[in-house]
Amino acid sequence: MKTDAVCISAKCGKSGKDFYMIYYKAFDNKWVLAYGKKDIPFSLDLKGGGAVAVDLTHARKGPQYKCPHCGEEHTFTCWNCGKRTCYDGDNHEGREVTCAHCGEIGVFRRTGGDGGGKAKETMGFGVSGQA
Repeated sequence: MKTDAVCISAKCGKSGKDFYMIYYKAFDNKWVLAYGKKDIPFSLDLKGGGAVAVDLTHARKGPQYKCPHCGEEHTFTCWNCGKRTCYDGDNHEGREVTCAHCGEIGVFRRTGGDGGGKAKETMGFGVSGQA
């Protein structure tokens, strides 16, 4: 089955409200994070489909992407629950962030090749829980 669009659920780091990150496959066959929407767009409704596995590791962000609740353009992947939360983009070494899904607090750590430990790669940075 060919997949040209996927939705990833996320939460706003400021309001805690749900939204969906919409990825489309671009003309060059690369995934692009195109939109942040409060609801799943009708054209992407999953009535006839189901879960698909796609590799978004090297996805790029389109210029129109932002959280529909607060307008932030950055997300991190939680080291604990694996879900996405938007944040202000300040990802300096040691910055504390809180997952809007599970409430766990962690700190940004620069990661090398495999990410190491509990880190999850997110736009070249990982997030690792505190000991």
